[in-house]
Amino acid sequence: MKDSLMSITIGIDVSKLKFDVCILKSDGMKSHATFENEKSGFIKLYNRLKNESDKHFALEATGIYGENLCQYLSMKKQSVFLLNPVQTSYYAKCMMKRTKTDKCDALTIAQFLNHHKDELIPWKPRSKTFNIIKNLHHCLQDLNSDRNRVFGRIEACANTDQDGRAEALKHYKKQKKFYDAQKEAVLKQLRLLVNNDSEIKTQYNLLISIPGVGEITAFGLIANLPDLTRFKCAKQLAAFAGLNPGVRESGSSVKSRGSISKTGSKNLRNVLFMPALVSKKCCKPMFKFADRLIEKGKTPKVAVVAVMHKMIRIIFAVLTKGKVFDEDML
Repeated sequence: MKDSLMSITIGIDVSKLKFDVCILKSDGMKSHATFENEKSGFIKLYNRLKNESDKHFALEATGIYGENLCQYLSMKKQSVFLLNPVQTSYYAKCMMKRTKTDKCDALTIAQFLNHHKDELIPWKPRSKTFNIIKNLHHCLQDLNSDRNRVFGRIEACANTDQDGRAEALKHYKKQKKFYDAQKEAVLKQLRLLVNNDSEIKTQYNLLISIPGVGEITAFGLIANLPDLTRFKCAKQLAAFAGLNPGVRESGSSVKSRGSISKTGSKNLRNVLFMPALVSKKCCKPMFKFADRLIEKGKTPKVAVVAVMHKMIRIIFAVLTKGKVFDEDML
């Protein structure tokens, strides 16, 4: 009876085929186990702990391998936390841990959750439509990469006199045509999904009201933005995107504040880069903002990153307030 009332944190280190688990009790006792990363493994983990009333699961947000486990635990009404791997990495360094194995990583995750649980917001599953949009957007990005690669080959063939150039060019053009058709098919699916979901459609309309944000960028933002209820302010969303400034200071000899942290979502930063370039050109206040930075000696790239930071704050404002963009948000 005593064990069933004990608080338990479960750290999970996930890989493609398996996941390692550390079960850490509030009295300091711990145990380890390994399960297959498939439904049978999820069931075994749940059955092992189902009689424990106060338990909390945590794993790192490192990719797709933990998504099914998160969904399963959520379906079972379990408390699940998705952690930034940078946080757990820094925590391990602070604890002066030198060994890095799957078993040790699971322990670190469990200990981090045990110490910071009250500061964290539990993970909530997103809608089925959102998950489809997210995967289709990833597909769209892959198609764009493949199309750009083939387009580069076409240009290379067009600028050489080597034998067989014409034959190679013919095949590359067929590939480009295929990727163009596939890209349009994915965009058609995305439009249909957005138009058939009132909540996502509202988000889409708010996003495209922002200068520099067009259809494809709006799809990318919808796919990569987290649940904004997790954040109290725009500054926290900027940190999630890795657009917060990195600061290093020690005494009077070491002072550095010239770059972003890059510890957040790389995908979200990639989605914001081109819109920032467009916004800097087509939005007069953004142009003046970037121009002032360049006049102060900042490089054009730093100015673009600053515009990205300002854009993420605007995105937070329009989506949380439910109001279309106006220049007062700048």
